[in-house]
Amino acid sequence: MLPRIVLTIGHPCVRIKMSGRSMAIVMDSKGRINFAKECRGRHIKIKPFRSIDSTDTVERPLIGRGSYYFTIYTVYRGEAFMYDITISKQGKVEQYRDEAGEDLVRGAVVSEPTAQYLRFILETLLDRYLVTPTPILIMSAKLTIDSAMIDHIIRPHASNDYASSEYRVYHSPGFMAAVKSLTPHRSDVTVIGRIDRADSFKVASLDVLLKSSIIHSMTLGRSSRIPIGIDVFYPVTRRLFAHQRSA
Repeated sequence: MLPRIVLTIGHPCVRIKMSGRSMAIVMDSKGRINFAKECRGRHIKIKPFRSIDSTDTVERPLIGRGSYYFTIYTVYRGEAFMYDITISKQGKVEQYRDEAGEDLVRGAVVSEPTAQYLRFILETLLDRYLVTPTPILIMSAKLTIDSAMIDHIIRPHASNDYASSEYRVYHSPGFMAAVKSLTPHRSDVTVIGRIDRADSFKVASLDVLLKSSIIHSMTLGRSSRIPIGIDVFYPVTRRLFAHQRSA
């Protein structure tokens, strides 16, 4: 899995080295990227399953078919974007811009002191998701985490809990979390909330992600499987999942 380069207000530029020449990519005050000859500053580098670093390292693009290829992410004022950039050896630049998804944090390793950068990225993704018009909020994640910690993270948001054959389910009016502990250090966690419980949804989701040591995957608004019991408390959730599967 290739490293991901992320630009933010505090980490606004990256230098790129190509054969025979170099350039810089800088995020401006409006969150857009610009090309320059040189820059002073740092960028965030997510190395999946290895580390998250604040660095001023000169990066090298992929090379193929006579062109250079690289991907830059920007996280700015509640928005996250992905830029796929192609530069021909003749200097022609092409770029494709799209919203960055949850794959931005796939394989992210949570450790100090760089956890603050991951928190900023996760909060941006969650805040953007919370403004989407949906009655039911869903966050699903596969995590390396001390499974014993999850109870302390989720319980403050729920008034009851029970165990099924596969899941520990926590629930209260408008909120539910289902935890499947695969090993003492691997768990699948799904957090579901009505829009009126958005604060609990965000806090529980953010806490469980940041208390993990590796985020293997994370999705917002989707889940591959409905944990047992969720449809009992929230019939609308079953209809939502059925619609997503048929789409």
